[in-house]
Amino acid sequence: MAGRVDVLQWVRAKTVSGARLPFNLLEVAHHYTVPGELEFPRIVPQFNMYLRAAGHEAGRTAVRVRVHRQTGRYHWELVNDFEKGNLVLPFPDAGVVVEERVNLPHVRLTGLGLYAISVFFRCADDADECGVDWDRERTDWDPDEPEWAFGAVDYFVVNRS
Repeated sequence: MAGRVDVLQWVRAKTVSGARLPFNLLEVAHHYTVPGELEFPRIVPQFNMYLRAAGHEAGRTAVRVRVHRQTGRYHWELVNDFEKGNLVLPFPDAGVVVEERVNLPHVRLTGLGLYAISVFFRCADDADECGVDWDRERTDWDPDEPEWAFGAVDYFVVNRS
């Protein structure tokens, strides 16, 4: 049986606190307000994401996060690509649920409007060893490398105060 990863929750919060489980999600945020006179691009020191995922015999799984901005109808511009090689989720058995705080440093905002923060997964080990079936439907904002499988997306809007 091939393994898989199912995302149960993927949200941006102003603060994800707690060194141990359960984490506290404070002020889940779908808006980011910038001062009226701010010029773009703007670098935000850190965004906090919360990931809760269930692994079904998926093995060691690497995490990648990509941030896109909608620049037109059906058009998304890649503004950040965080291939977090140090974040590996262990899914040794069926039904294992992992909760993880994902800190995104230096997020680049290129203008006002709608942004998408997507999470992707791939086998951290040799694909033959972890046995994960990554044959999922591709999305518009997938990485070019086919071994990365889409997990979930959260949206937020940048607006002026």
